[in-house]
Amino acid sequence: MGSSYYITYGGNRLTFPGTPGPVAWKAPSYIYKELWNATTVNKNDYTITLTDSIANYDELIVYGSANRDGNFIVKTENRFTVIPNVINECGCFYAGKWNSSSTYILLNGTDMRLSGNSGYIGSSYFGGQGNNTTAWAQGVYTGRQNDLHPYKIVGVKGVE
Repeated sequence: MGSSYYITYGGNRLTFPGTPGPVAWKAPSYIYKELWNATTVNKNDYTITLTDSIANYDELIVYGSANRDGNFIVKTENRFTVIPNVINECGCFYAGKWNSSSTYILLNGTDMRLSGNSGYIGSSYFGGQGNNTTAWAQGVYTGRQNDLHPYKIVGVKGVE
């Protein structure tokens, strides 16, 4: 009988007969395709058309941005798993300080629904701790420059 080798993981020992051979590993490859890019800034409650169906992708990356004050810009990259043949609820969101001078700690974003090659950009929202207080602050708005809005959607597909 030949020699054996073992791997210890988390206090468990796995023993394998024989000598270990080379380990083959291939790095995964992905295709990234821009599916939509905003032509105007800070809009809400409108439909969009994607260049391809989201059903052809494993994930979506939604990029968002907001201009909070002259020196505090929020930029986000949110990833979502695509569920084919249903309406996918997603969007851009951010949790943190509202701007550089306030003590607001809020979740802010914009609601979005996608299916096939069409989508809908809904209202923007925020909620969380108010400025210089522990009181709750919240709101739902259309087209405010301070709110986070999507500006680009990218599809991600794993390839063999």
